[in-house]
Amino acid sequence: MTLQVRHHCEPVGKDKIVAYFFGVIGVSCIVFTLFGSWLKDFNPDILYVDKETLDVKRSGRYAVLVTKRPREINVNDEVENIYINGTDYDTRNNSKKAVEGRSLVPNYTIETDALSDQHDRKIKSTDAILQHKLNPQKYVYESKDTSYQFVIPRTKVQDMFMNNKRRNTDGPCNELFENNVKALIDTTLHMNPTNRMKLDNNAYRKMTQNCSEYKNIRQYINSPLTQIETYFPLAYSIVAYKRVEQIERLLRAIYRPQNHYCIHMDSKSATDDIETIQLIVSCFSNVHMSSRSVAVKWGTFSVLEAELVCMSDMWNKTWRYFINLTGQEFPLKTNLEIVKILTAMKEANLVDGTWVRARENYLYRWTKNIQPPPHNIRPIKGSVHIAVNRDFVDFALHDPRSKDFLQWLNLTDIPDETFFSSLNHNPHLQIPGSFLGEPEEYPKKPTFTRYKNWEIGHGTWVRRCAGKYVRNVCILGVGDLFKLKDDISLFANKFYLDFQYLAYECFEELIYNRTRDQYLKELPIDVSFYEALDQVRYQLVKNN
Repeated sequence: MTLQVRHHCEPVGKDKIVAYFFGVIGVSCIVFTLFGSWLKDFNPDILYVDKETLDVKRSGRYAVLVTKRPREINVNDEVENIYINGTDYDTRNNSKKAVEGRSLVPNYTIETDALSDQHDRKIKSTDAILQHKLNPQKYVYESKDTSYQFVIPRTKVQDMFMNNKRRNTDGPCNELFENNVKALIDTTLHMNPTNRMKLDNNAYRKMTQNCSEYKNIRQYINSPLTQIETYFPLAYSIVAYKRVEQIERLLRAIYRPQNHYCIHMDSKSATDDIETIQLIVSCFSNVHMSSRSVAVKWGTFSVLEAELVCMSDMWNKTWRYFINLTGQEFPLKTNLEIVKILTAMKEANLVDGTWVRARENYLYRWTKNIQPPPHNIRPIKGSVHIAVNRDFVDFALHDPRSKDFLQWLNLTDIPDETFFSSLNHNPHLQIPGSFLGEPEEYPKKPTFTRYKNWEIGHGTWVRRCAGKYVRNVCILGVGDLFKLKDDISLFANKFYLDFQYLAYECFEELIYNRTRDQYLKELPIDVSFYEALDQVRYQLVKNN
């Protein structure tokens, strides 16, 4: 507890006033010098403050005093009575009472609940992001109206990583990643889905009654972690139908406060699942339910429609790349790795495509529409899985040529595998980041937005599936982990929590631990492979 000492002043003569005046100046200089030196190395134990929150949410002992002047931060450590504009906030009983004197630093507020969601609810996409001048490892979100700031101290994040372990790293996961045959056999024989600790919808309803507690219990990473991640926010869509726990665990794996997320639940989904996802979403200001739900049916326009709904919902947010996911996928890279890879792509769109194979095997999809494609667009067969820049999304949503092409695709089969790929491989459309050459003529143009193992129809791309095939797609098992660990892909499709659940949980552990190690140990990340890809070398560059 820090004691606040108050001195009562008495009337004094002019000589004493002059003496006091120069004495105070001298002492102030010494104190300022010592305090400035101390503050330079100080790490406050709080994640953020905001000027709009005047209530102390919970009892606590940490506070940051923030002035309206940009980048100017004063800190009190382990205080129990905090002065705010002449008001004393007692954090022990959440009461406030008037006191004599006035605040040393005007116009500040506090937030003692260091891991709550308040900064999520206050920070807006228009805010500037500044680096803390006193400590390069701290960053400050600053609103344009300078009404609040958001401080991310390194020490707090270190504590979060050191105190929270998702799983026991001494378990079977390490051996599974090394493809240890004995561990694979033992795990496969003894892994019983009925023994897995499950989180049902009731558990999520109970946890989300207190959002701060929910995010703390579920160990969400509520910090951008690094400067490059702070300045490179991403937008995600998650199109899902069922398995609430798996959707939430995917969100947790990719969540960062600077990113934005849209979750589309199929209109045919169980009402209880939709309502549970809505409760989870309500705990985050940067996670949203889609503005409308589509009844998704494979092979029809509805698959593409669901993607476009979330893409439209995300348009007005601040982000650099848009990535679409399904609820049964999981990242193979950390957020920092994804950001560095996308930075290395230099605004190139990651959209695969083929014309030769499409002409030989998939032409029937398009001849169903007797009209030719509009605007001389050559249909390209590809995938719905993309990572694209803002110019691509702008064109897809707003350009009249895109809208005409969508109308034409509505009368074709499996349009979701045509739309994005065609936009990216018709350079006469002048979409920045699109590919300038023929897809098949460039060997260094791999598909790496997804690791996806097809059972048939992909020739040399067929990989052994250690799990099982469902509708020609491999449901990944523990025997696939050693291949996934160092794969070039950003995400894997797909996992089932009710089938060889340790495959999912081990990779969840790997990504979390890799995130921790990259942050605490500042491990280097080599992106030279991605920098040399043909997508980067032969892209349509935007004219500024």
